[in-house]
Amino acid sequence: MQKSTQRQPPVRAFMDDITVTTESVRSCRWILQGMERLMKWDRMRFKPAKSRSTVLRIDKEEDKFGFNIEGTVIPNITEKSVKSLGKVFDSSLRDKISIQSTCTELH
Repeated sequence: MQKSTQRQPPVRAFMDDITVTTESVRSCRWILQGMERLMKWDRMRFKPAKSRSTVLRIDKEEDKFGFNIEGTVIPNITEKSVKSLGKVFDSSLRDKISIQSTCTELH
């Protein structure tokens, strides 16, 4: 098995969901600024209140870094969990709650 040398793009989109994954807070802020300019040009708007952010460092979440769009703070995942593509993401960073939720919905 060969190790891929291709890097994943920092922005993944599915329908109206966008996921930004970067290696640094600075890079994420840079991408968010670019996305703001693009959305302004396209006359579209983000809904920061429906968005979530999280910063992981050495398998630990840090909530001291704040992100914003158009001057509105994006809530941290510790403040409110989010469901994306059927999976629940919360501050525990574990799949247990998401699996339980899915099982409950199926029964």
